[in-house]
Amino acid sequence: MGFSDLDWPQDCPLFPTHDQVLEYIQRYAEDVRHLVQFQTQVVDVRKNSENTWQVRKQEIVREGEGETSEETFDAVAVASGHFDVPYIPPVQGMEEFNRAHPGVISHSKFYRKPEHYTGQKVIVVGSSASGVDIGAQIATECKSPLLQSQDTDLCAEAEEQSKLVNKPRILEYVVQDRCVRFADGR
Repeated sequence: MGFSDLDWPQDCPLFPTHDQVLEYIQRYAEDVRHLVQFQTQVVDVRKNSENTWQVRKQEIVREGEGETSEETFDAVAVASGHFDVPYIPPVQGMEEFNRAHPGVISHSKFYRKPEHYTGQKVIVVGSSASGVDIGAQIATECKSPLLQSQDTDLCAEAEEQSKLVNKPRILEYVVQDRCVRFADGR
């Protein structure tokens, strides 16, 4: 999962951490970094009579409204991405569990720091790259052992640690006991 014109560092592991991915993307974007605007919302895009595009944008600020400005471009690309809405597979009792215990179930899209899980019991669901990476990071902070629930052995080569226990998929969320039931009956 790299760009054809920039190799990953030789010492980078098969499943890089989010810091390593960020560093790789920042290196790749060095040539265009001066064109990137953060904390900016595109308010309007319109084609004008000169066959160029007028883009109106507004700064995003904490309170009030940010400054608005307009620029002209030869082309516009809309890249909202179809992965913007996280996929959460349906599991029996999950909706009720989430209502009874709000904020306990989260998606990797919203993951930021392992420190947010310090001292907590954690189950990471999924064995793809982000599940393995996030699990390895959270395992350093959460109450041991971290449970890694997965349907497959996609990442069977992931190193077993005493801080991590592989579990089968979750069949049910049990609201009254604030627990889950795995496919092995536990």
